[in-house]
Amino acid sequence: MGSARRLTGVAGRWSATHPWIAIAAWIVSVAALLAVGHLVGTAQLPNSETSSGQALQAQQMMSRDFTLRANEFVLFDSRSLPIGAPAYRAAIRDVLTRIEATGRVTQIRSPLDPRFTNQISASRHAALLQFQITGNVNDAAARVAPVLAAVGAAAAAHPQVHIAETGDASLAKAVDDTIFRDLHRAEMLSFPITLVVLLIAFGAVVAALLPLGLATMAILAATGLVAFTSHVSGQTQQASSVMLCIGLAVGVDYSMFYVSASVRSAPPGARFWTRSRWRPPPRAARC
Repeated sequence: MGSARRLTGVAGRWSATHPWIAIAAWIVSVAALLAVGHLVGTAQLPNSETSSGQALQAQQMMSRDFTLRANEFVLFDSRSLPIGAPAYRAAIRDVLTRIEATGRVTQIRSPLDPRFTNQISASRHAALLQFQITGNVNDAAARVAPVLAAVGAAAAAHPQVHIAETGDASLAKAVDDTIFRDLHRAEMLSFPITLVVLLIAFGAVVAALLPLGLATMAILAATGLVAFTSHVSGQTQQASSVMLCIGLAVGVDYSMFYVSASVRSAPPGARFWTRSRWRPPPRAARC
């Protein structure tokens, strides 16, 4: 612990006495990490490995020994038309034609097939169409979009019958879209909110932009490093957004701590910034 503190102190003093060399080295390091990380690429963590414990072991065994596909369901319902009505049957056939044209469905169980009459309600005003998304269940959420679009187009073409789709893939896609939308909104709001907080705390534009810029550079460097570590442990799709929000929060926290420590330790009337150069704070305020 003591050696680490001494090393940090030496690095801090050297950076304070050679500011432009330290800044240039930092920028070059960040650029190099981003470039190499882009070349290496990021390995995404499969959905089957996002669990833990026995659930993770079961998912891995099932994925290894069986082809697991996502189950999807299309519900047809009409208060005025029974399933025997030509318009009702035309709506079911239209959905079948459209989803088959996507090339992403298999194991179709149509309510028009005599083998699957159990998928028709007792009132004969509701029917269920079942099928599976081709490929593995892990990537079904990314493959279901054309099928959802096909069902939506059929629903618009047959307004007399209510048509809706649900299932493993469509629900997973809806959850992912919601999470990504919320995280993207958080990313867009984090920078202006952080800047406003720093402006209120420091009372100067330059003093507020400096820690924000340092935090952004640190996040970019971490993004490049994550590309390397993802090939060992994998990375979820939400990791970059979470890293951005946490990185900005930590950057603000450290900036506030540094200013607070500098102000408490400085003698009355001390100034740390001059027009000519940055003047290091008192020794007691150094971390």
